[in-house]
Amino acid sequence: VRTLCVEKAKFEGLNIVQPKMKRDDRVKARKMIGSVSTALQIGKRKGSTPPDMCAITGHKRVLAYQKTAEDRQMISKGLKDNKILSEVVGLTQQQCNQVVDGTHLIEVPQGTHVFKKGDLGTALFIVQEGLLKVDLVTFEVVLRIGDTFGELALLYDEPRTATIEATRDCRLWVLPRTMFKDMLQSTAVLKAKEHSMMLHQVPVIREQVDLALLSVLAGALEETVLDKDEFLCVRGEDEGMLFLIVSGFCTVTDHDEDDEGKTGLLKGDWVGEKQLADMVPATRTVVVKSEKATVLALDNYHFDLVRQASQDHTVLQQVRALNGSAQEVSNWLKKRRASTTQRRPSTISERGVPLRQIKDFDTVGALGEGNFGLVLLLRDKETREEYALKGLNKQHLEQEKQEAMVKNERNVLAVLDSPFIIHMHGCFHDSHFVYFLLEVALGGELFDIYNDYNLWGKADKAQFYIACVALGLSHIHSKHIVWRDLKLENCLVNSQGYAKLTDMGIAKMVTGKTYTVCGTADYFAPETLKQVGHNRAADWWALGVMLFIMMAGHSPFDAPEVTQIYKNIIKGLSKVQFPAAFPPEAEECVRSLCRKKPEE
Repeated sequence: VRTLCVEKAKFEGLNIVQPKMKRDDRVKARKMIGSVSTALQIGKRKGSTPPDMCAITGHKRVLAYQKTAEDRQMISKGLKDNKILSEVVGLTQQQCNQVVDGTHLIEVPQGTHVFKKGDLGTALFIVQEGLLKVDLVTFEVVLRIGDTFGELALLYDEPRTATIEATRDCRLWVLPRTMFKDMLQSTAVLKAKEHSMMLHQVPVIREQVDLALLSVLAGALEETVLDKDEFLCVRGEDEGMLFLIVSGFCTVTDHDEDDEGKTGLLKGDWVGEKQLADMVPATRTVVVKSEKATVLALDNYHFDLVRQASQDHTVLQQVRALNGSAQEVSNWLKKRRASTTQRRPSTISERGVPLRQIKDFDTVGALGEGNFGLVLLLRDKETREEYALKGLNKQHLEQEKQEAMVKNERNVLAVLDSPFIIHMHGCFHDSHFVYFLLEVALGGELFDIYNDYNLWGKADKAQFYIACVALGLSHIHSKHIVWRDLKLENCLVNSQGYAKLTDMGIAKMVTGKTYTVCGTADYFAPETLKQVGHNRAADWWALGVMLFIMMAGHSPFDAPEVTQIYKNIIKGLSKVQFPAAFPPEAEECVRSLCRKKPEE
């Protein structure tokens, strides 16, 4: 046998192999949703948990134990030494103290598992006494006094990746995810109160909005940072918008003849009161004159939402009885408005086309298979129109606690109507399945197209597809919805070659910001990981990541471990090496979309 050998370095130097993305665990969709399943699991435990047992872990709780100064110091050090909490979340000293206050002590006897691989993660642990071993199948790790483990459970709902067993009697400090999230959001609550005070200074808001609903308006504010000589608003444009100055200095350069307002705007000033109240264009042009200016923007949609509610005594009573957060009250008001106003037709029958049964279609073939069922290509026997039918198994949905996600996707698709988003023609069900009758896109996933036709690094193709996605995103955001699941796999291509967005299961109608960590790790924005609240800026960040992947063939934050991916994301693009062949215009676009500060 004769063989020819080529050294790896020389082979790579030939440049005959193009980069090819892989569908690995990091790039594939991972729905990381911590609110529903966790609440259900904890809720079940609480109903049957004795008082001396920890409802989070199921282990014995040490009651009437007072933390000593040494305990607090050890817990604090453990938190600061944890790379996820220090480098990704970036806990301040004040937050660290709050976390220490929120921990409680449990006992785990020798030979007992703290948790097993595959268990739902809901808390972080810090070792106070004893030894534990981490079973990673191929090797073991020993945990000692002061060590922390289970920190990813604080970020999102994902099964444990290893089994941890006490090799000696142990005492562990437990930090529940719910406590951790409450602590992180407390900062946002304080900022919302400050913004509420600023809003209350605006006469039209003070006169027409009830104090009980002021927090809803504060939650709807969108923060933006403008550079010197940028326009805050332009005369004849910015219809229905109010702008409040948080910092910086702005001047009025153009205005209507009858506009006699201030010509210099400082912190606490505002512009656009008439715009907001009457849904009219701006009467002034305002330009930033300081190096930077931080501005809060409020739109007429949210103002009108709370103004109408403020005028209805019954609604105000219901809001007070609800006693919920600003986001909860806002969502309740939106649902109430939707139920009392005419909605866009969302089924075939409502659009004047008879709603048919499954037997009225011919099954052409299978388009794909998902976690909960099949996607079939159907052809209407009468019209010969083709549709995609997504069938979701009800039993499987119930087992996986995904009913709410399906209802959410139906509700979101019902309000979207864009040539760059997969259209829902109808939604119905039988005893076994829930069906979505959707617009068909026979080109398949953009991810597969890039792999099959080796489009990585092709600037003209990336430019076209990014434009399609940007138009789809703009429509989604115009409906006050944040998608949170943008990636190549969720972009389908139709027979004309246009990209269309699909899979709205974790999209959310948002007033202001949302705090749930969900989506795909490589596309997370820094504010999503830090859990300081994210809005539509997170979708634009994901678009920048997607453009980088299309041009480079890999994620800008790629790493072997998820924790390192998170740390790379927090660092932003400052340490990312753009390939030499990356066009300058594309690099500028990526850097503009992927800003570490979303308000920029």
